[in-house]
Amino acid sequence: MSSLRSPNLVIKGKTPLLISGTAFKGPKTAELVEGSLKAGFSAVDSADYPTMDAYDEVAIGKGIAAAISAGTKKREDIFVKRPPSFSSLYT
Repeated sequence: MSSLRSPNLVIKGKTPLLISGTAFKGPKTAELVEGSLKAGFSAVDSADYPTMDAYDEVAIGKGIAAAISAGTKKREDIFVKRPPSFSSLYT
């Protein structure tokens, strides 16, 4: 099976069916992202919503880094979904 490669993402096979959501998690975002990856999720949802405090992308990255450091997942086994917001399409 072929892999799709980009500078920030390696996807092997198909997009996972279950994706861990990260919206409106506040100060627990990093902890919850790491926990979801430890629990078996292989995909994390992030997004670009500049006018809302919906997503904390720095905390999402910290959670992913913590799971990788703990040996829970390898980076190439994690799918990060980051759709653009409608507002970012028009700026």
